[in-house]
Amino acid sequence: YSEIIQQQASINIGIIGHVAHGKSTLTKSLTGTKTQKFTSEQERNITIHIGYANTKIFVDNNGNLHTAKSNVKNLKDFNGNDMKLIKHVSFVDCPGHEAFMSNMISGSAIMDSCVLVIASNDSIPQPQTYEHLQAVESVDISEFLVIQNKMDLIKEEDNELKCNQIKKFIKG
Repeated sequence: YSEIIQQQASINIGIIGHVAHGKSTLTKSLTGTKTQKFTSEQERNITIHIGYANTKIFVDNNGNLHTAKSNVKNLKDFNGNDMKLIKHVSFVDCPGHEAFMSNMISGSAIMDSCVLVIASNDSIPQPQTYEHLQAVESVDISEFLVIQNKMDLIKEEDNELKCNQIKKFIKG
């Protein structure tokens, strides 16, 4: 199994949510890879096509997790000891704009799980937030991680209110 995850991702995690909620930025933060490859995406600063970015997860002798780009074969801790590769993950960065929902739906077909990104500086829910949840439910993804993003763009005391709005939306 370890030889397989050395070369190829063993799980696909979708990054979904409304347009401009920070999906591509999150993907780049997790993987070090910018998923907006096409000139049209770079010029408009939006995701149009499905973007893919891989990362590997290693564990050190103390049980701490570390990530590295997918082309890294071995990772060493501060003492020079080899860390153990435990997972090779592919992130599927989906477009959030309503005009590109068909691309998002195509991407959902290969997802094993997903991360729903919701921006705190926007009203909750946004139309594509709901549509993205419907799309992943149609491919039997019922458990997912929710990331409350852009918390720095609102007053600190409003973050809990936004979190409660997200919980209420997800519950329904």
